[in-house]
This record gives sequence, structure tokens and C-alpha cells, in this order.
Amino acid sequence: MNAVFAVPSRLLVYLVIFSALPFSECLAASAPENANVYFIAPTDGDIVSRQFDVKIGVKQGSITPVGEVGPNFGHCHVLINLDDLVDLSMPLPVNANIVHLDGGESDVSLTLPRGKHTLQLLLGDDKHVPHSPPIFSQPITITVR
Repeated sequence: MNAVFAVPSRLLVYLVIFSALPFSECLAASAPENANVYFIAPTDGDIVSRQFDVKIGVKQGSITPVGEVGPNFGHCHVLINLDDLVDLSMPLPVNANIVHLDGGESDVSLTLPRGKHTLQLLLGDDKHVPHSPPIFSQPITITVR
């Protein structure tokens, strides 16, 4: 099942730029010590409407727009129904299962088809590369009615 959302054109520009970077430029930023990202809403087991809001919290770090760099900075990605991720040492792709919040947003509105869905959060650095080690939230399961 796929999420329905508009992909900002600037994300496509980032992907073109980052795909041309040498490997050394794509190395992940070190994870902030004791950093944690989590869902404020929805929570595990919630029943939501087709369009619903996701609210994100972070501890020991800051959610910032892509391009801002620093030891405790990162932006969030919402992973939708993803059992396996691509190479976590490379920039995350833009697709229907990975929603990039590259503007530093801590909330996003999603539209999903009816049924059960798994959501998880993953922080990325200014190049869309997950930190090392990756900072994931606990996955949650929601039901869209």
C-alpha cells in the first residue's frame, strides 16, 4: 500500500545533487548521544481517518531543515509500510514509502488507503543520510478506516 502525497520539486533537485556526490561526501553524521525520535500522534493501535496528522517529537537533538548542519541536527523521514530499508549509508530515496520532511517540519498530513499500516520515523542528516548509528522511532501500527 502506498501513501498519497505530493513530492516537492526541491527534493528531486536534492536527489540529483546527492546522487552525484562522491561516496566520502555521503558519509553519515554521528548520531547525537541519547537522541530519540518518537510519535506524539498517532500512537500505536490508533484508528485514524484516511487523511490524518502525524506529530513528531525529538529528545537530545533538533529537527532542522535540510542544509542546516551541526552535531545535534537532523530532519525527519516518515517510513510507511517499510520492512526493509535501502542502504542506510546513502541518502534516502524519495518514494511513496519514505516521506521527507526536509523543511524541518515536526508534523505532516498523510493520506493512506483503508487498512493496517506501519509507521516509523528515521532522522537524517543534511544530506538525507541516516545518522550513524541510525535514530529510529519505535514502529507503530495504525488502522485507517
